[in-house]
This record gives sequence, structure tokens and C-alpha cells, in this order.
Amino acid sequence: GLEVSTLHVVRYLAAQRVSRHAAIFLSPLADGISGRFRELGIDVESVPYDRSRRIGFVRALAARLRAHAPDLVLVHGAFGLHAWIAAAAR
Repeated sequence: GLEVSTLHVVRYLAAQRVSRHAAIFLSPLADGISGRFRELGIDVESVPYDRSRRIGFVRALAARLRAHAPDLVLVHGAFGLHAWIAAAAR
């Protein structure tokens, strides 16, 4: 699914020697896909979205983004969350 698509993007970036890598997902991940990212030397974290705690979600995601300071934030499959994620990425 989308996690595998993201893995392909990250593999490409690694081949281009993009220096900072982290994958932060909005849902819990199965150990299998997390391990595939970690094999590439990529930190994997999950910041699950909870509709009843939108502000807490934005704060938690913003904290993780600040900690990793990514050059790129790839968002897909987050229907209705793009504005919240954009706010967290600033």
C-alpha cells in the first residue's frame, strides 16, 4: 500500500545521498514494513491520528518533525488532514 510506495521514494532518496532520513506515519505500523525502513538506516516513528485529539496530534507531529528537521514531508492518504499536517510541518 502507501507504506510500500513511501519505501520506494525513500530508497530513491537514499541512492541520491539525501542526508537526513526519517519516516513518520500517522498510523501504527506492522513490524515487517518498519524493519524494511530500518534496514535502510531510516528512523521510523508513528504519530497516530486521533480525531478527538486533533490539537494534541498536531503538537506531537510538530515535535517529531522538529526533532528530525526533514527537508521533505511527503503526505499521501491522509484524507482531510493535509492542513493539520502542513501546520505541524511549519
